[in-house]
Amino acid sequence: MGKFKAVIFDLDGTLLDTVEDIAVSVNKVLERHSLPKHNLDDYRRFVGRGIAKLVEQATPTDKHSTSFLKQIYSEVIAEYSKNLDCYTKPYLGINDLLDGLSEKGVRLAILSNKAHEFMADVVKSYFSKWSFDVVFGARKNIPTKPNPYSVFEIMQIMQLKPVDIVYVGDTDVDMQTANAAGVFSVGVAWGFRKREELVNNGAKVIIDYPHELLKLFA
Repeated sequence: MGKFKAVIFDLDGTLLDTVEDIAVSVNKVLERHSLPKHNLDDYRRFVGRGIAKLVEQATPTDKHSTSFLKQIYSEVIAEYSKNLDCYTKPYLGINDLLDGLSEKGVRLAILSNKAHEFMADVVKSYFSKWSFDVVFGARKNIPTKPNPYSVFEIMQIMQLKPVDIVYVGDTDVDMQTANAAGVFSVGVAWGFRKREELVNNGAKVIIDYPHELLKLFA
């Protein structure tokens, strides 16, 4: 194994293609309130900064009262909890990547801005075969990405240093998080955002296919 000892993965757009379940859930809530719905490309742009921010982006600006956004947020959480795994699936090659990393003794963690309450069920549904040292979503009173707080917390739990860590994600938020924490940032070209966004936000490496990550651990 190379100098790196662990990988912290983003979830949505990196390990899992979740956009359709998210879109269906949010659009149902918007339709319920006679608000305009959005297409999948819109949701690929909205995802990344947590559900509260997604709700704000999906809702017309003239509806941005605190009370209304809280109501929409609560309804989206309830709706999405019923639609976590209707269309969601791991990206092609992710399972083989996790096998390869595990065989090399690389330690694994997940850090997402998805609501923490969903994380255990999602990981159990799709990734129960593999051992993750830490799985964090967006937690109450804890700064979300791109704040690096949770990366430092994961490193403390795993007793590792920034030089030991590769952070893998698909958005500007992920690259900003990794670079703020001083860990090695890898952008994935198969996710929700374009390569240019990853480059502009400091990706050290961009990979087109999951198996390419294994080269860092040769």
